[in-house]
Amino acid sequence: MKSKFLITALCIAVFALMGHHFQWGGQAPLQKQKSSQTIGSAEQLPAEIQLKEVTDDIDVRLEQARKKAAAKANKNFSRSVYEGAFNSRKPQYVRLFDKWQIDDRTASSALEIIRQRFLAEADASVAFFKDYENKNRHAEAKMNQIVENELAGQQLTQLLGPNRYSELADMEAKMEREAKMKMRHNLAD
Repeated sequence: MKSKFLITALCIAVFALMGHHFQWGGQAPLQKQKSSQTIGSAEQLPAEIQLKEVTDDIDVRLEQARKKAAAKANKNFSRSVYEGAFNSRKPQYVRLFDKWQIDDRTASSALEIIRQRFLAEADASVAFFKDYENKNRHAEAKMNQIVENELAGQQLTQLLGPNRYSELADMEAKMEREAKMKMRHNLAD
């Protein structure tokens, strides 16, 4: 879930970089001039070549962003980011558990399962960025994430019951959507 968030954030950042490039580079998308042409020349590159140039530029910028992320990717940093994300959502979990009137022990156990799931996602994100070029490692990390999420889901279902787990999962999906919308809004400003 969090690695999806990081990937989404990375993609949005790339699109923001694209917009920044075109805004400050003085060139609109699909209107990049040949170096021998003057700005305002009626002669322009064919659309396919212009698109390829834009795509190549995006690829270069995306690769630069990946390298920066890989350089910063370490277990402690990633875990602190995900721990912060968990802590920011914790009051919503607590309110839901209070609404259900579950005992403190059950609520604490549920919170710990959710926290451990966040930390597993943090570890997966580090592996993803550190070994970005290894596609087999990506598949393995994705499979581990699916297994971790499924295991946490089973533990929460057993602890809370299927109906409550379903309500919890719906709340988490809503929180994830809200976080993505907030991120998009912040990037747009």
